[in-house]
Amino acid sequence: ALQEFVDGDGTFPTTILIAIIIFIIRTRPIVTKSVRAPMTKPSTPMGNLQKLPLCDKCGNGIVGTVVKARDKYRHPGCFVCSDCDVNLKQKGYFFVEGQLYFHQ
Repeated sequence: ALQEFVDGDGTFPTTILIAIIIFIIRTRPIVTKSVRAPMTKPSTPMGNLQKLPLCDKCGNGIVGTVVKARDKYRHPGCFVCSDCDVNLKQKGYFFVEGQLYFHQ
C-alpha cells in the first residue's frame, strides 16, 4: 500500500514521512511511570536528637541557645521561676529541691 507513495528514486517524500510519524505518535499508547524520590533513613532510631541536651523543665531537646544552671539544662524561655514564671535571665535565683525560684 505504501508503494504508491514512493518517489522515482525509491524514497518517500518528506510530507509522507512526517504524516507517518504523526500517525505513529497519535496512535501509540501513552505510558507513564510513577517515580518516588529516594528516602534516606537516619543512622540511629532518633537521628541526631540523642545528642541534644534535654530541657529540665519541658523535657524537649534543646537546639541553639542553652541555659545551664547547676547540672540542669533549659531553653532560654524555660529558664523561669517555678512559682511565678518570671524569666530568671540576669536575675537572682536559687534552687529548692531541684526547682528554680526567683530571689526577690
